[in-house]
Amino acid sequence: MLDNAVERLVQRRLGNLGERRHKSVDAGSLDAFLNAFRDMWAAVPLVRIGGDFDGGYLIPDDLVTLEACFSPGVGPVCGFDEALMTQHGVACFMADASVAGLPIAHDLADFEPRFIGPHECEDTWTLTGWINRKLPPA
Repeated sequence: MLDNAVERLVQRRLGNLGERRHKSVDAGSLDAFLNAFRDMWAAVPLVRIGGDFDGGYLIPDDLVTLEACFSPGVGPVCGFDEALMTQHGVACFMADASVAGLPIAHDLADFEPRFIGPHECEDTWTLTGWINRKLPPA
């Protein structure tokens, strides 16, 4: 009996979420939204940095002007950051409170055992706070 009541409650809650997620949007609003992105589009070639799987990313091929990289949530894989440091000389600031340290050592690596979140607390910095601590405004 209790199982049926819990099942009905879960179905009712999930059904409500599903209804909110699938509300229709008129075509004009959708076109306006997508056009806002098209207007900002810049055709820049992409380059893959890092590993072939996790730790590899496609980024604009404009690394000459890149001075620093901030990587929240590094985890045990940091092939992207390692490639930026070793192949391109880019300083990498990495943060992750879920790991004890980085799996690599490099002079351009800076690691903080912290989470990056919406509010500052003992083990969490905001993105703005982190950037300002590492690259103070001139």
